[in-house]
Amino acid sequence: MNKINQTIARKPIIELVNRQAVTSSFEVARYFGKRHDHVIRDIDNLISKVPDFAKPNFGVCYRINELQNGKPQKYYNMTKDGFTLLAMGFSGEKALKFKISYINAFKEKERQIAQIKTSALAEYMQQVKELAEEKALGSLAGKHLRIWRDKKTMLESKLEIKRSEIEPLLPFFEN
Repeated sequence: MNKINQTIARKPIIELVNRQAVTSSFEVARYFGKRHDHVIRDIDNLISKVPDFAKPNFGVCYRINELQNGKPQKYYNMTKDGFTLLAMGFSGEKALKFKISYINAFKEKERQIAQIKTSALAEYMQQVKELAEEKALGSLAGKHLRIWRDKKTMLESKLEIKRSEIEPLLPFFEN
């Protein structure tokens, strides 16, 4: 397998950051076989040309670069839209294959996010249903308890009346 096909075979890394699918400028550089400083230059150029679009789609970050004695190294996290805008500037057959692979990776991460949301919504709806059922049962039990209290008093009264009626007739009752 040649170097281009080996690189294409490795899926791009898309991460979930603050509930959003993103990739980093490091990953774009690795995946496209570009120097990271050139990718940073291209992103900075995009940011200067379309700042309103760039702000929500490119987040500047820093990490400690051990190879440069702990000096902070600038990089970007980018959304699918940020990546798409950046990758549109890359050309050639190699870039086309990479773009398709990245698009598919983003779609997969978005599918996973949608599945998580759907699962959470289904669980929430189940809990709402269970609460409503328990509330209805509690209400019904409360209603029956009130009816029982009233009925109990009435039954005890009737029982006392009957007892007083039969008491003189039966020798084993004590007065």
